[in-house]
Amino acid sequence: MKKIIISMFLVFSMLGFSRFVERCEITSKGVWRNGVGYVNCVSLESGRHFNFTGVSNYTRNRLYVGNVYRVYFNGTGYNRLYLTGYEYLY
Repeated sequence: MKKIIISMFLVFSMLGFSRFVERCEITSKGVWRNGVGYVNCVSLESGRHFNFTGVSNYTRNRLYVGNVYRVYFNGTGYNRLYLTGYEYLY
């Protein structure tokens, strides 16, 4: 029973660190010289810029500049964020 409670606590604590942006317009995407992919977007609610690093080629090819997505990510602050999921809005 103790292991179940501890594992549930760990799962819920990991989910608590996940954040999202309700409406984010993709402003740029690409690959740096070192081969690391990136995607940048701006929140339509707050105007904040978000920089996602380590984005896979598969994900980058499915996100289009100018389109708006709901974006899920992990990280602190607004730089060096890691994209964990997205939903196309319009």
